[in-house]
Amino acid sequence: PSEDVSASRAGAAPVAAVGPDQAVGGAARVQVEVSASAAMRQRIQSGGVLFVFVRVPGQPGPPLAVKRVSVDLPVTLELTARDSMVPGLEIQAGQSVEVSAKWSKDGVATPRAGDPIGSIPYKVGQDGLKSLVIDELSR
Repeated sequence: PSEDVSASRAGAAPVAAVGPDQAVGGAARVQVEVSASAAMRQRIQSGGVLFVFVRVPGQPGPPLAVKRVSVDLPVTLELTARDSMVPGLEIQAGQSVEVSAKWSKDGVATPRAGDPIGSIPYKVGQDGLKSLVIDELSR
């Protein structure tokens, strides 16, 4: 489930019309449209919280960026250096990263068994808007 998505869904925030590797101000960015598979839709209820994380695959420690939003799916999100948890640890153009999404009914970011999740590989500066489908349960 890593197909390109050319337009945001109704009700989602519009995506800025700039190059795929640049956000306003020249910072690298990651853009995803997060949705849920048919099997996961019944587990995802209104009132929950969506967490989206950007990590370097296999690298321990905090993610490069994280976003916490209370929205209904599908939603289009953009993560940039403004979403970094640690100063100096930021998304950079040319990086190969993993973008993951986790739905939490109680707003807890820490993964727990049974949480709906999904992830995709992402090449910062090349991929532009990609589809990220929540399609499995955390173990």
